[in-house]
Amino acid sequence: MNVQRKVLPRLAALSLVLFMLACSLPGLFGRDAATPVSTSALLPTLLPPRPSPQPLPPMLVESDPLPGAELALSSPISLYFNQPMERSSVEAALTIQPTIDGRLTWRDEATLVFSPSQPLAPESEINLTIKPEARARNGLSLPQPIQLNFQTVGYLRLTHSLPAPGAQDVNPASAVVASFNRPVVSLGAEPASLAVPFQIEPAAPGEGEWINTSTYIFYPEPALEGGRTYTVQLDPNLLGVDGSPLAEAGSWSFSTVRPQLVSVHTRLEESEINLIDLDSPFTLTFNQPMEASSVEAGFGLLGPGGERVPGKASWNEDTTVMTFEPAGLLQRDTRYEVVLNAGIQAAGGAQIETEHSVAFTTYPSLAVISSDPIERGKKEIYSWVTLKFSAPLESVEKVDVDYKKYIHIDPQVSSLEAWFDEYSGTLTIWAEFAPDADYSLTISPDLPDKWGGRLGQEFILNFRTAPLRPNLFVSWSSSVFFLTPQDNSLNAQATNLSVLPTSLGRLPLADFFSVASGPNSYDLRLTYRSPDEQTWQQSLDLPPNKSQRIEVYFKPGQQPLEPGLYYLRLSPRIRDVHVQPYLLVVANAQVAFKLSATEAFVWAVDLRDNQPIPNAPVVVYDESGAPLVSGETDGEGIFRGSVPTPEDPYTTFYAVVGQPGEETFGMALSTWNEAINSWDFGIPSDFRGPRLGAYLYTDRPIYRPGHTVYFRAVVRQTYNGRYDLPQSSSLPLTLYDNVGAEMFTIELPVSAFGTAHGQITLPADAQPGDYRLASKMNDSDIAVNFKVAEYRKPEIDLQVGFAAEQVRLGETVQAVANARYFFDAPAGNVPLQWALYETSSGFGLPGYQVGVEDDSWLKAYRFPFHGGGLGNQIQAGQASTDRQGVLELELLLPESDQRKRYTLEVTLQDESGFPVSARASLEANPADFYIGVRPDAWVGRAGDTSGFEVQVVDWEREPAGVRALRAEFMKVEWVRQDPEP
Repeated sequence: MNVQRKVLPRLAALSLVLFMLACSLPGLFGRDAATPVSTSALLPTLLPPRPSPQPLPPMLVESDPLPGAELALSSPISLYFNQPMERSSVEAALTIQPTIDGRLTWRDEATLVFSPSQPLAPESEINLTIKPEARARNGLSLPQPIQLNFQTVGYLRLTHSLPAPGAQDVNPASAVVASFNRPVVSLGAEPASLAVPFQIEPAAPGEGEWINTSTYIFYPEPALEGGRTYTVQLDPNLLGVDGSPLAEAGSWSFSTVRPQLVSVHTRLEESEINLIDLDSPFTLTFNQPMEASSVEAGFGLLGPGGERVPGKASWNEDTTVMTFEPAGLLQRDTRYEVVLNAGIQAAGGAQIETEHSVAFTTYPSLAVISSDPIERGKKEIYSWVTLKFSAPLESVEKVDVDYKKYIHIDPQVSSLEAWFDEYSGTLTIWAEFAPDADYSLTISPDLPDKWGGRLGQEFILNFRTAPLRPNLFVSWSSSVFFLTPQDNSLNAQATNLSVLPTSLGRLPLADFFSVASGPNSYDLRLTYRSPDEQTWQQSLDLPPNKSQRIEVYFKPGQQPLEPGLYYLRLSPRIRDVHVQPYLLVVANAQVAFKLSATEAFVWAVDLRDNQPIPNAPVVVYDESGAPLVSGETDGEGIFRGSVPTPEDPYTTFYAVVGQPGEETFGMALSTWNEAINSWDFGIPSDFRGPRLGAYLYTDRPIYRPGHTVYFRAVVRQTYNGRYDLPQSSSLPLTLYDNVGAEMFTIELPVSAFGTAHGQITLPADAQPGDYRLASKMNDSDIAVNFKVAEYRKPEIDLQVGFAAEQVRLGETVQAVANARYFFDAPAGNVPLQWALYETSSGFGLPGYQVGVEDDSWLKAYRFPFHGGGLGNQIQAGQASTDRQGVLELELLLPESDQRKRYTLEVTLQDESGFPVSARASLEANPADFYIGVRPDAWVGRAGDTSGFEVQVVDWEREPAGVRALRAEFMKVEWVRQDPEP
C-alpha cells in the first residue's frame, strides 16, 4: 500500500511529461502537429478524486465601532458577517439592552446596520447580543452567541474657567476662557460657523476665538468696567462634536477690581538716598488699562509755588503705565509733587474716586558730606578712603570719566584706583599707602556730577595711616618640615618684631604621631612640652613697618640639629599674633612615599652621596601611629608592601626608615604633596579602595507626604576606574529625613545584571525638607537626594528663552517669556517680575591659554560681589504678559573684555498666588573670535629663542580663518624689597 502511494503520483507526473513532449515533437522537427489527445481519459486512472468543499458556519468578522469603543449618541452600529445571511433569522436573533428604538437595514447580504431612531443616553452601556438562532444562507447557524458591549459618549463638561469662579479684583483686561472636556468644534471649520459657548452679563464688547477644539477665549475690547460683577452663562444647547450634550448649563461670576494707582516711582528706586535725579522721569503704574486722555488731563507735576512743570507723557502698549518726562532739568534741592486728580477714567469707564499726591525732593548741589577716615583721623594701611557726596557723580557707563584725574594725594602714591557707587553715593579711593605716614587728599573743584554741576571748591582730607601690625609668618602649606643635619634655621617673614622667644626639644616617635595627626592633635600640639625643651630669645634687628625675611635659628649658637624628630615653638607674645608650633623631621635620608588603596611604595636615598639605602627597616603607620606594613628596602632602596584599604585615604600616613637619631633615619608624610598632586597637573584621581558604587535615582525629584517614592539602582564594584558586577547579592538602603534621622531601612535584592529597584511610602505626617536615600555600606558611593514639600502643580506653564544661544557683548539681545495655562489658554495680562544676572564664563581651548590673564589675586582690593549662584543682578523690571501670554524684552548687554554668562529669570503668580519661575541663559562673547596661545616650552633661558603657537577659533571652537594678528610681549620684573644677605 505504501509503495503504491509513492509510485502512482510519480507515474502520473511522468506520463503527463511524456505526453506533452510527444505533442511537441512534430512541431520541433518541422512536421505537422498531430491531433492532441485528451488527458481526461488517462488522469482518472492515475490521480485520486478531489473532495467537494464543505459549507462554513456564519461568523461575525467585524463591527463598527469596535467592541468596547465609545459610541456616539446618534451613531449606527454596523455588523459584518463572513457570508450572506438569512436576514429574518438574524433580525429575530438580535437583541439590544437596554431596549432602544431603531431601524435595521441591510447594506448588502453580509452587512447589517442598526440605526437608533433617537439619540442615545450619554454615559450609558449598550449590550448587543446575537443568539445562535441566526443562520446563514447555507442553512448553518452561529456556532455560539455573539456579545458586543459599547459605552456611549459622556457629557460635555466645563473643566477650566478663567477668571476663576468667585474671583475678586480681576484685571478688567483679562480674557474670559472656557475649556471643555471634549471637542466642541472641528479642526479647520469656518470661524463664522462655530458656536459661541457663553454669554457675558452685563454685555461686554470684544472678540472671541476657539484656540483649539475644546477651549474658547474671549478678549474684551475695550477692557471690562472696573469694580463690577460679571456673570458668564454657558449656552445650554452646546454640543460636542460627537453629540455629547452639556451636563449642566451653569454659570460663574467674578468681580473686576476698581481702577487704582499702584505706584509712582522715579529712576533711582534702588538708591538708599531718598532723593531724585534732576532729569528723572516719573512713572505711574495702574492696576488696569486706563483712558489715556483722562489720566493726562488729571495729572500734574507741581514745582515751587504750585506751578505745573511742562513735559511729555507716554504710555506702554496696554495703557497701564504712564511715563512723564519733564521738558528740562528740575531745580536742585527742591520739593516736587505728583498730583493725580479724582475722577480719571479707566478704559472700561470706571473712575478713580480719590485724589493722589506723592512728594519728591531733588538732589542738592554737589558737595562732600562725610568721609572715612574723618579729618585728622587714622586709617588702616590696607583699607580704602571713602567720600560720601550729596549728589551722584558723572557715571562711568554714560561718559568716559576718569575720577582719578580729580584726585591728588600728597605724598604721591602708586596704584591709585577710584570708583563711584551710585546706590550709596560713595566714591571709594584705594592706593598703596605707606604705613605710619601723614597724607593729604585733595579733590578738585572741577569734579562733575551727572548733570554738569561741579564741586565748586577744593575739598582737602588730612589723615594718617596706621603702622603695620606686628606679624610672623612661617608657612601655610604644612606644619611638619623636612630638614637635613646641615640646616640650622627656617625661613620666615617678620614685621615690627624685636625679639622672638623660641623653644625646641626632641620629640619621641610615639608623641610625634599624637601631636601630628592623632585624636585632639591640635590642642595637644599647643600644650605639648618636650622632655629636653630649651628656650631662648632671638633678637631681631628689623626696620619698622616693613615685612622682612628672617632666619629662625634652632639653637642660640646657630648650630644645626642631629637626625631625629623635634618640636619647635615660636612665641612672639604680641597681641593677635599666634604662630602654631611646628614639627621638624631632620634626616640624612630622603624618603619618597606613595600610597595607593592597596599598596605602599617607599624609596630611601642617602642625601650625603645620593645613593639608595639598602636593607633599611621600613614601617608604614596610619594617622594614629598604628603600623600598617613593615619590611626592608631592597638593593635599590625600594620597599613595596600591601596595606589594608584605609577608610579615609586623604588622612595623613607615615613612612619611617630606621629610627630617629640613626644616621640613615628618614621619614615622609603622605600629605607632603604641595604642588605635586595629580590635580595640580589637571589629572583627576581617586585614592579610595575597592568599593560598591551605584547610579541610584528616584522617579521624580519632589514628593508630598504620603506619596510613594519609586527608585532604581545600577550597582557596580568600582576600583581604579573599572566597573565590575557586584559581588553582593543585596543592597541595603536607609532613608534619612530632613534632620538626618533614620526613617526606614530596606534590603534590595540585586539581579545578575547588577540592578535593583524598590519603593518606599512616605508617612502622611512627613515633614517638608530634603530627604536622603543612601547606603551604609563602607566606602560606598550610593546616595540620592529628593525633596518632600507641601506643593501643588502650578496652573501656568512659563517658558523663557533667548533669540540666540550666543551673542556679542555690547549688543541688544531679544528675550521672550511665554505663559500659558496647562489647558492651553494663554495667560494674558499676568503681572511678572524679571531679572537679568551676569557672571563670568570661561572659554576653554584645550592646550591653549585663552583670554585676558586673571591677575585679580595680585590686587589688594576686590570689588564686592553681591550675587548668588546666578551672579550679579544687573537689570530688573516689572511687566505684564500681553493678551497672548507673551512678554518680549530687549536687553542691552554691557561691553567687557571677558566672556560672560547671562541668565534671565522671570517670576509670575497664578490666580491663587502660587509663584512660577523660569530661566534661560546665553553666552556673551567679547569679540567675534578667540585667540589661543601655547608656548613651545614653559621654561626658557635668557637670550634664547622661544616659540609660540597661535590658534584662532570662532565661538563654536572651529577655525576662524585668516586673521590679521599683532604680537605684543610684556616683560615682568620681580624686585626684592630686602637686601641680599
